[in-house]
Amino acid sequence: MSLSDLSAVVHLAAREFTPLNELPEYGGTPSGGLVEEFEAWGLRQKVRWGMLARYLYPDDHEVLLLVEGEEGVHRGKRGKEAREGGGEGGAAGLLGMVELSLQPTTGLPPPLFPLSPAVKRLFALLGWPLQPYISNLLVDVTVRRQGHAARLVAVAEAQARARGHSWVYLHADSDYLPAVRLYERLGYRDVGRGRAWVDRWTGLRLRYLRKEL
Repeated sequence: MSLSDLSAVVHLAAREFTPLNELPEYGGTPSGGLVEEFEAWGLRQKVRWGMLARYLYPDDHEVLLLVEGEEGVHRGKRGKEAREGGGEGGAAGLLGMVELSLQPTTGLPPPLFPLSPAVKRLFALLGWPLQPYISNLLVDVTVRRQGHAARLVAVAEAQARARGHSWVYLHADSDYLPAVRLYERLGYRDVGRGRAWVDRWTGLRLRYLRKEL
């Protein structure tokens, strides 16, 4: 991901949390209420600043983009575009994204705003080694069930393997069966349930999984 991709990434992530019946392409209309508009604005700002923070730590965070009409998946560091299929450009027609980062194995999901490399090294010294972690797997609602999610996961796994890692980790909402089934079909197995206070705070029942590369 480069800075030129940021607007498309924010749009994709914001749509992820919008009910289908409010999306124009599904015949719906946004609610338009003041509270809803403020919440949507706040979500976009959180995503924007979170992704900008990831841009500052390119060695610890890699945001991979799947773009319409192009052969491969974008990889970028500090605005210098690369691609699994070759070529240059921004993320117009963004279909999906996934993040690969190094995270301490604390049994917690990655934070919204990434930890600095120095803090992660401290966690490692305290007994929580850093491992590749897949997160923020998003596919546009208009192109789901076409294999894009599996494709993005495969590219993230290849990146982790190329860096010399033997395992990759992720988490899923236990109640969102399509994601759970996808990860299980791709070879991911349970590490364990999350911490109860995290589930209460997020309102989700998180499962943590890993796969040997």
